[in-house]
Amino acid sequence: MIPPLGHLGLFEYRLSEAHEPIRIPDLSMPMPDPKAVAKQPAWEQLQPLLALVNNCLRQWPDLLANPWLEFDQPGEGWPGLFLRLQRPAAQGELKRLAAALGTLLDAPPLEPLATLPLPAGVQISHLGLFPPRLGQRHPSWRCNLVGPAAAQWGWLQQQLPAAVALLQRAELEPLLLAQPGQLAWSACFDWRRTPQPRLGLELYPTERLQRGSNEADPAALALLQLLTPWCPHGSLERTRQWHRRRLGERFQPGFSHLKLVANPNDGAGGGAAVQLKLYLLAHAPV
Repeated sequence: MIPPLGHLGLFEYRLSEAHEPIRIPDLSMPMPDPKAVAKQPAWEQLQPLLALVNNCLRQWPDLLANPWLEFDQPGEGWPGLFLRLQRPAAQGELKRLAAALGTLLDAPPLEPLATLPLPAGVQISHLGLFPPRLGQRHPSWRCNLVGPAAAQWGWLQQQLPAAVALLQRAELEPLLLAQPGQLAWSACFDWRRTPQPRLGLELYPTERLQRGSNEADPAALALLQLLTPWCPHGSLERTRQWHRRRLGERFQPGFSHLKLVANPNDGAGGGAAVQLKLYLLAHAPV
């Protein structure tokens, strides 16, 4: 069961062709204080998870912050969990964090992540933990990187060459490595002892990395226009209109980012095409 939306939500839309219906989006939201929702039936089954994450925040106050929960449709089982890392984590801290979350969730080993060789200026900004879900039999961690685009790209070419090749085949490399001013991006990959083949690139307006924008912000609209050639015809505007209608008057729409997804394990005959997802916000009026 997916709890009702509070003051802020992030909706994940898979862009579709005009003849295909828009799929009900997955929903992410900031994790509430366990005490604030203790008497709300929709949060009752999630109380053990809220308490566990709250304990982790108290144990590592200088490391972990801003927990978010991701509910995949149809909302069965535990949601995914995202945490912002305020600094690089030591190997011992990652081991204890995995053990703590592992008391409730099936958490794979995490400590080897501390020795993952990252280039200068690149670091892990967010850490996620996802239970098994559609197309994925095992739980996995999710890592988001921040840092110079060229440094991230060079590292990805070494660690995830097949996924990078898909992006190159789609003629996206020049766009991603263009001079600053067009977009900013953050790479994300799944982790189970080593980086997994699937690669995501979260695309934001320049100077808005990992930050939301007003729906009609010129920088957000420019980014949508820039990525239009790689989207199904008319899908961006159709999805944005559907999002507005779905929110009605209770919430204000906003823009977060687009995400390129390259997964060499999807499809057949040389790999899957690169897919694009659209992430839109919903704000409760102040």
